[in-house]
Amino acid sequence: MKSRHTEPPAGADPHAPVRALRSLAERLLEQADTQFARWHGMPADESLEEELAACEAFIRRVSAAAGIGIDYESGRDLAEAKIARRELRRIHEEAVLPYRQRAEVWRGVRARLAQAIKQSRGGSARPERLTALANLIQDVGLPLAQSELRTLKEARSLIRQLEASLSGGLRSGATSAKSTDPVVDSVPGLVGLPQPIAVEPDCELLNRYLPPPSELEFEPEDCDMLERSSQRRYDPPADYGLNQAAMRLSLLGGFEVLLCPPLLRGVEQHAFQINTARQVMRTMRGRALLCDEVGLGKTVEAGLILKEYALRGLARRVLILTPPSLVGQWHEEMRDKFQLEFATLDDAEFRRHGPSAWEQCERVIASIHTAKAAKHSDMIRRVAYDLIIVDEAHHLRNRASLNWKFVNQLKSKYLLLLTATPAQNDLDELYNLITLLRPGQLRTPAEFRREFVERTDPRRPRNRTKLRELLMDVMVRNTRSQVNIALPPRHAATLRIALNPPERALYEAVTSLVREHYGREKNSLGSRAMAHTLQAEAGSSVEAVRATLQGLRNRSLEGDQCAELDALLELSRQVKTSSKAQALVDLVTHKLGRNEKVLVFTKYLETQALLVRELDRAGLEAGCFNGSLTAAEKDAEIAAFARDRRILLSTDVGSEGRNLQFCHSIVNYDLPWNPMRIEQRVGRVHRIGQTEPVRIFNFAAPGTIEDHILEVLDSKINMFELVVGEVGEILGNLDDDREFEDIVLDLWASADSNAAASDRFTEFGDRLTGAQQRYQESQVYDETLFGQDFAAAE
Repeated sequence: MKSRHTEPPAGADPHAPVRALRSLAERLLEQADTQFARWHGMPADESLEEELAACEAFIRRVSAAAGIGIDYESGRDLAEAKIARRELRRIHEEAVLPYRQRAEVWRGVRARLAQAIKQSRGGSARPERLTALANLIQDVGLPLAQSELRTLKEARSLIRQLEASLSGGLRSGATSAKSTDPVVDSVPGLVGLPQPIAVEPDCELLNRYLPPPSELEFEPEDCDMLERSSQRRYDPPADYGLNQAAMRLSLLGGFEVLLCPPLLRGVEQHAFQINTARQVMRTMRGRALLCDEVGLGKTVEAGLILKEYALRGLARRVLILTPPSLVGQWHEEMRDKFQLEFATLDDAEFRRHGPSAWEQCERVIASIHTAKAAKHSDMIRRVAYDLIIVDEAHHLRNRASLNWKFVNQLKSKYLLLLTATPAQNDLDELYNLITLLRPGQLRTPAEFRREFVERTDPRRPRNRTKLRELLMDVMVRNTRSQVNIALPPRHAATLRIALNPPERALYEAVTSLVREHYGREKNSLGSRAMAHTLQAEAGSSVEAVRATLQGLRNRSLEGDQCAELDALLELSRQVKTSSKAQALVDLVTHKLGRNEKVLVFTKYLETQALLVRELDRAGLEAGCFNGSLTAAEKDAEIAAFARDRRILLSTDVGSEGRNLQFCHSIVNYDLPWNPMRIEQRVGRVHRIGQTEPVRIFNFAAPGTIEDHILEVLDSKINMFELVVGEVGEILGNLDDDREFEDIVLDLWASADSNAAASDRFTEFGDRLTGAQQRYQESQVYDETLFGQDFAAAE
């Protein structure tokens, strides 16, 4: 059998084809370099360039005038010009982005060609490297003349001969040395180039960020390159996916395009939130005061920034400081919505590390009141954090407070302060917050007061234009009127349900037990946690409290305690019917529409099982949603509820991560003592996408602790008419470090009688009313001070 290879003519240089191959590659390298320079230097529209230059010149001129003390009468125009400049820059970047993307393609081709040429030089160049060079010349698809195609063919023939001589015999065909370079291998898959190659990995990640092919124009050589490259072979899917991710990151040197939005779960992303995150990272360098009006999602904005930094490897060590009542909520949102795991002080892993936990755990959520304590603060101050987030940052407004001093001593590259009311009493409070973010931004306290505060009124600013300009560097404040988010109304009703005599006797006996032992920490019945559990279960159902009483009875307790528990268990056995369960059946059967869906929340599995039996006895089918279900079972229950089932009985796990806008009625069968939990329940239904008014029914028995909680939340501050998030702002003005649950438990369990407890709750209601008034005054003051000037730029 004759070989397909032909010998070179006598006297010919046997390595000439290889040198010609290198020369060809060098010519293509020059062409790639020319293309890169062409697209990288491509300007935007000339009129846009001129407008941006004029805006820059105006700002420089006016800033210079202000710098030498000239009173520029059109100072307001300076702030407006900066906003215009920000918008022009955004438009400019969008205009040149397609050119820069194509420049990056040619940069990759150029880099690979240069590397392949370098590796193919010298007499020791291996055949596989020469093959790689030949493959690359063909793969990049640059136009070749007939003589160059002939050179390529002859070089391949010679390379095959070299391979054959090294392996001891001729091969029937060339072995293709597959390239694994991430830049060149990703060229055909870049969005913005027509006819993307169909490979196993999905190109959807890039499609989300880069413009579609229809928005770009192409030269003939580009199309020819793609036509040729469509015949190439591809790396394994895992390698291609890695190359694709690397190319995407290489195109996103700044923060104009965010990586994290497609990776979030259960987050309703609004343009103003994305714009806020982008502005904080691009122009504020990750140190910002987020002051959106309540209910607009400052937590989501902070989560977007955190997730983006984490994806880019810029935020490994993170500390989130919150009021005590919000630690759990932040932990859940970071885990469920942003897939970021944080440690809290209650985690076994955190406690296992002891004092060194602050250094061992990279992401921590803690109460600021706990963190500033002496046993923790020294260790925290030693940690160099990448990002620190402080929620309810209005607690830092006083520079003399321990809170401000503690945060001021922390080390962090990025810092986010979240509050809806950055100033309440005077402008010094605003100065204190800005100084935490950027010391010297507002100069010294004396200089700040002299230049920006009216001498006769510390609440009134002077030189507003310059102050606004300085604040724009560190502050974002979106308002409802700007973002145009509207929700249908919600209507709450408290249904007070009289307990039957056996139920009332059991509830009073449990209350007496709690009050007798409350505060005796060495007593197993006297701990705060046990008091909370027994009292809350007694307000839910006899089944729930009986299970706990029986568990306590089975332990080795003192004789007197055993007798007390035996008496309570005997009272629980005398309860034959549930007044609240009957009220639920009556509500669903007679007071709500026949086809109206109802979401019933209860905290306890025993109560849920009771309601299933009572509703079934009344001929009403109900689904159950709780933490014991698998993910598939949870999805099935939600689907059945959406499709044809009227009633869904859910524990509090159902208030996490599920959007149930197709339902319009909620029943709080037993009431959480934490108002944030109540808001989470309501928020599953009353949220963006809800088109109908939402009805909320709160069940409570007269004279119980739940009845008193509803009285202070509903009657005193109209909780159910407030915007989601406003309750937290009001509670923040209570000046009480305790969680709301602990406050109400102390009021109830330390009282000598029900009458005394009622008087205490009345006083507490007055405190809440005062806190609400202070919050409302802050709202008015901040609206007057900031207006509409600090919204995130689009």
